[in-house]
Amino acid sequence: MGARAEHIVTADVLGALPGPLRAVRAMCTGSYDGNCAAVFFFHGNRFVGQASGPGAMAVETQDGKTVTLARPIFKDSDPSCCPSGGTARYQVRWSDGALAASPSLPDFEQHNEPVR
Repeated sequence: MGARAEHIVTADVLGALPGPLRAVRAMCTGSYDGNCAAVFFFHGNRFVGQASGPGAMAVETQDGKTVTLARPIFKDSDPSCCPSGGTARYQVRWSDGALAASPSLPDFEQHNEPVR
């Protein structure tokens, strides 16, 4: 996934977010509708997971312990611009050395990689 220059997350920007649990949203280069997006999770100096999938998922809030994600709900008859099913919210926390989401996040991958 690429990013435009004004949205590049540097180590300084990432480090300035409340931690130790931090989340950053990224969009695919050329995504005209925001539906090609992912959220990357960091705990301390480690990349610990990512959530992606359909819908323009966004980081709604984060306080260093809990990240709240919001994803629009599309009904089968909805055009890609206009979800009419409300918003799904997910609470993501660090628990027993791994990310835990409630409710369970679709299209979620755990990782455990140092940030360089």
